[in-house]
Amino acid sequence: VLASGQVVGLLDDLPTCKDLIDGIIADAIKRIDALGALRA
Repeated sequence: VLASGQVVGLLDDLPTCKDLIDGIIADAIKRIDALGALRA
């Protein structure tokens, strides 16, 4: 279900589910790596 009305004007990028999940995973890996660097 896609949003309609005024919100549609605010949506510039609507990624696919795969792209969204890949981005979340990439961000999580970056954060985990950053936490590991703090311990070293």
